[in-house]
Amino acid sequence: GGFLAPILIATGSNNHVALFSYYAVLNAAIFVIAWVKPWRALNLVGFAFTFGIGTLWGVLSYRPKLFASTEPFLLLFFAFYLLLPLLYARRLAPDKRDLIDGSLVFGTPLVAFALQAALLHGDRMQLAYSALGAAAIYTVLAALELRRLKLNLLGESHALLALGFATLAVPLALSARATACTFALEGAGLVWLGLRQQRRVPRWIGYALEVLTGLAFFVGYGASADARPMLNQALFNGEFFGAAILALAGLTTSRLLTRADMRAPLASAFFAWGALWWYFAGGNEIDKFVTSALRFDYWLGFIAASALIAVEAYRRLDWRECLIPAAAAIPIGLPFIALTMLDGHGPLEGWHIAAWALWLVAAWRILPALVARHAQAGQTLHLVYLWIVVLVLGAELAHLADAHFALGAVWVGLVALVPAALLFLLALRRSALVHWPLGEAAEPLRNALLASLTVLLGLGWLLGLFDEGRPVPLPYLPVANPLELAQIGFLVLLALWFRQAESEGTALMSVELRARALALAALALLTAITLRSVHFLGGVAWDDALFDSPLAQAALSIAWTFAGIATMLIGERRGSRAVWFGGAALMGVVLVKLLLIDRRYLHDLPAIIGVLVVGVLLVAVGYFAPVPPKSAPAGEVS
Repeated sequence: GGFLAPILIATGSNNHVALFSYYAVLNAAIFVIAWVKPWRALNLVGFAFTFGIGTLWGVLSYRPKLFASTEPFLLLFFAFYLLLPLLYARRLAPDKRDLIDGSLVFGTPLVAFALQAALLHGDRMQLAYSALGAAAIYTVLAALELRRLKLNLLGESHALLALGFATLAVPLALSARATACTFALEGAGLVWLGLRQQRRVPRWIGYALEVLTGLAFFVGYGASADARPMLNQALFNGEFFGAAILALAGLTTSRLLTRADMRAPLASAFFAWGALWWYFAGGNEIDKFVTSALRFDYWLGFIAASALIAVEAYRRLDWRECLIPAAAAIPIGLPFIALTMLDGHGPLEGWHIAAWALWLVAAWRILPALVARHAQAGQTLHLVYLWIVVLVLGAELAHLADAHFALGAVWVGLVALVPAALLFLLALRRSALVHWPLGEAAEPLRNALLASLTVLLGLGWLLGLFDEGRPVPLPYLPVANPLELAQIGFLVLLALWFRQAESEGTALMSVELRARALALAALALLTAITLRSVHFLGGVAWDDALFDSPLAQAALSIAWTFAGIATMLIGERRGSRAVWFGGAALMGVVLVKLLLIDRRYLHDLPAIIGVLVVGVLLVAVGYFAPVPPKSAPAGEVS
């Protein structure tokens, strides 16, 4: 009745000074009563009517010229309801002093600061000063309550509000979105209070405040721009600070829920909410203030830095949700190899190397933490990490060969595969560089790493069979040229892997199948070397005409015959009928080729010489390498 009396007898004079003076007297009476006796219902009634009617008057009648006569009353009412929770807590029994009036503790700054923003008409600097003043007041109260009055929960609440207002002062000096930031911080504070008091209502109000604030911020995103040019600088602008504070509120809520209940599903939901706002804050700055040539590098650096923060939070706080964005940063590096190359530079050139260096440091910190909690996931991501390192180095080497040294396509392709071949060799030797940073924990996926590298190197090897292989600026020499040496090296690495796996009792395939695969690969390589020699030394074009060339056909027949004879000799020396018959089969292929293909070119001298050489060699092989007797052991080849 006391609060409604001025409204009921209003004459329309709009004398706000008289109205608020009268309310000041009523609130002073409430304050005196609270000094004597804890009466929470009375405090809440006074709060609701004072600020409710004050807000209604402000909406209907406030004008900027009335600021000087209105501001003192707002400060007075704020002081009343700032101190009432302190009086309430002091009058409680000693065993109940950890109960506080959360509605007034968090509702007073929320409503009062919103009204202050309305009185100042969004003047950012004045609001920033107001936030700093509020932070100072709450700091003094928190120190008094914690050190002298032993009101721990109330002191912690005021300390939290002091931190919130101090944090809020910076974006307020740069942004007009004071209300959104205030509600997000207050929402996190209500969640904390609800958890401390084990009450659901404050928690759910806090959840709603954070979500609604985020939705309001998103709806208003980009609708208005800061007036002063300095506020449109990177990081120092309202959009970044608004989104960053929403992220901070969401992540703080997640952490509070995690500490209260490790299985709380809302903890993961608010972590995702906060993480999304964090990545939005950083991504929005990159999109607006970074040139297109560096945009992907900044994105990679931002993701890596965020992952480093997340993994350190996981290590120090055992915050399990942090491991998810940290681990995701490793495979995210894969598409950035192509994206950074699209900017027209090598991934490791100039300052661009800084982004990848940061990603590398993040991977080194993330992998040990991940494998300790999820061994299989950590080992898999270690494999991905090694592949990304190989691809980044390969892309950089290829770019150097192409853009800086102007080398031919064969050189570009070969240097791009050098890191993969080097990693294959290091993995064969079980080098510590391959296991880093997991150590022996990386060993289970060693064969998977070698197999995947074999696919890449094998594809390059296969494509090399059909490539001209012009080694400019070097002259072409059969076998002693970069392409063919690399192809021979790949087969050697493959044979070493097969032999090592067999000696360790983990044979990847049967001995017979392995021998046949390597023999077929060697024959294909011999064919490519022969044709390439005919092309460069015989002057035959590297196209379909090569297969219609009498010189090429004769060279193939001779080369295959020598290969068959060599195989038969090896079989005879080792007493292996399987090896001998393999060579004999190749000789049979040569005979069929002579009958079906080479005989068409017998009017050309190269073809005639080829047939004669093959004939002589066939006669010789029957003498020097007869078929091993059946009684001889079949023998196994390696």
